[in-house]
Amino acid sequence: MGGLKEVPKDKLSFADPGGITALVSTVSAGGVNNLAPFGFFTMCSVEPPMVAVGVRESIDTYKNVVAGKEFVVGIPGEDIVEQAYHCADKVVDEFKHTGLTPIESLAVKPPSIKECQANLECRLVEMKPVGDHVLMIGEIVAARVKEEIYSDDKVEMREKMDYLVHLTKNVFFTKKGREVKV
Repeated sequence: MGGLKEVPKDKLSFADPGGITALVSTVSAGGVNNLAPFGFFTMCSVEPPMVAVGVRESIDTYKNVVAGKEFVVGIPGEDIVEQAYHCADKVVDEFKHTGLTPIESLAVKPPSIKECQANLECRLVEMKPVGDHVLMIGEIVAARVKEEIYSDDKVEMREKMDYLVHLTKNVFFTKKGREVKV
C-alpha cells in the first residue's frame, strides 16, 4: 500500500460523502414560489430545533430568504428522485416544471411539498458566510411527516425515512445503499 498523496484544494470535495438531499421552498417578495435542491443540509440543534442549509448568494433561494425570513425544508424519498433532481433546472416555476404539489404550510408563507416524506417549516435565525456559500440557519417552527412514517419513537421514524444522498451530478444513493441515476 502506498503513502499519502497531497490533494490540491480544488479537488477537496472528494472527501464529502454526499449530503442528504433537501428541497427548499421559498417565496419571492413578489409572491412567486421557488423550489430548489440542496446537498449541504443538516440538523444543527435539538433545543430549539434548527437546521442549516448551505446556499450560494446568487440564487433565488438566498434572495427569497433574505426578503421573507422563512423557508421550508422538504425531505424527498426515492419515489421523487427525478423530480427532486429537476428542481435544479433553470425555470420560473419548479413546482409546475416537476409536477410536485405545493401545499399550504402550517406556520410559514412558503409552501410545503406534498410528495416529500417530511416538511420542516423554518424561520430564519442567522445567515453566516462560509467560503463560497452562506449557511442559512432556521428554527423549525412546525413540521409534518407522512402518516406511514410517523411514530411516537423518533428512532423508529428515522428508520422509516428513505433519505436520498446526492453523490455527484445525477447519481444518488438511498439510505439502504442502492444507487439511483437520473
